[in-house]
Amino acid sequence: MTLEYIDLPGDSIDVDALEIPRALQITTAIVGGRLDFVRLTECRKFAGASIEILVIEVEVERPQVVVNPIRRVERLAVLLSAVDDSYPEVLAVRKGFPIVPHLNITFDENTRSLCLYDQSWDEVKARWTAPAFIERIRRWLADTAIGSL
Repeated sequence: MTLEYIDLPGDSIDVDALEIPRALQITTAIVGGRLDFVRLTECRKFAGASIEILVIEVEVERPQVVVNPIRRVERLAVLLSAVDDSYPEVLAVRKGFPIVPHLNITFDENTRSLCLYDQSWDEVKARWTAPAFIERIRRWLADTAIGSL
């Protein structure tokens, strides 16, 4: 079965063309081999905007039988803004990603935005790290798969 993915905006760029500090922190951690169970598949940039997108594939720790149809590997898009005034947004890229608890409201009914935090960005920002962020995504997916989030 071939998986279909949503089309992402912006132009594909080389990892060396990234400029946003948090995007650089995430890619450095992934490409540098500091993070297991995650792979960088693509980098994108909005033309004329200060937003960069990292497309990653995350291995999800989950049992064979799940409550919600989260796959063993999920492709996600991490949207990062140079302004850095809000959380990095994490979108499920797989078409048909389930409607589950703890999703952010989006304007597009086919887009699923993962709600990773229950604190304000000002509270999270001071202690945010790339490895903790990736692990939070993995934990969200694993807990959602078994229905315990």
